[in-house]
Amino acid sequence: NFIDIVNVLQQLISGNSKDIYLFNGDFVDRGSLSVENILLILVLKMVFPDQVFLNRGNHEFPAINQMMGFYEEIKVKYSLTHNIIFQSFCEVYKCMPLASILNNSVFVVHGGLPEERFYINDAQKIFRHTNDSYDKIFEGFMWSDPMEGFGVTPSKRNIAVNFGKDITERFLRDNNLTLIVRSHEYVCGGFKINQNGKVVTIFSAPNYCGMKGGAAYLVFEDKSDKYKVVNFG
Repeated sequence: NFIDIVNVLQQLISGNSKDIYLFNGDFVDRGSLSVENILLILVLKMVFPDQVFLNRGNHEFPAINQMMGFYEEIKVKYSLTHNIIFQSFCEVYKCMPLASILNNSVFVVHGGLPEERFYINDAQKIFRHTNDSYDKIFEGFMWSDPMEGFGVTPSKRNIAVNFGKDITERFLRDNNLTLIVRSHEYVCGGFKINQNGKVVTIFSAPNYCGMKGGAAYLVFEDKSDKYKVVNFG
């Protein structure tokens, strides 16, 4: 991931590009360069505040970091001050948006949808500045996965749900949107179409946990929900 972020940086600083870059969560864990990865993304955000945006993922939580590697990485790299540094990152997590709307038509979120019906206005009222407890909408945004059936089923993750086509269609219709883009799950090649094209899963970590399946990102046309898939890795 770190090398791929470096490539994005090179594109940003070359020429006068006005492209918008949206990173869709899970910036840390499961790698030896998580510190470098998240720091570079945060620097990009500071240098290009109107072009670089971040969504929070389920790994932007202290409890997950303590299980999945980021805390230990900080402990090894910054032994004397590791707790202070770790807590600083945890404070940054609280500031990250939970989802974004692209081109007035595309809902971009790390995980997926909750079981309960909700509107964008409801989501905007969620108290997101926390690392401890969150409501069902928050939980779904971080942890849910799409399925090809209908309704909802319990998730194998033991948190949030698997949401079906009808849940997606209701959400898109209620909020005048056309597409959900999410991440959260490894997919071979980095790209998968779900639910007749209403949901797209995009995975941008090549060689994830040793799996050499490649990765991808999406490029959207201006003011449109039309996209092209770019594979790499």
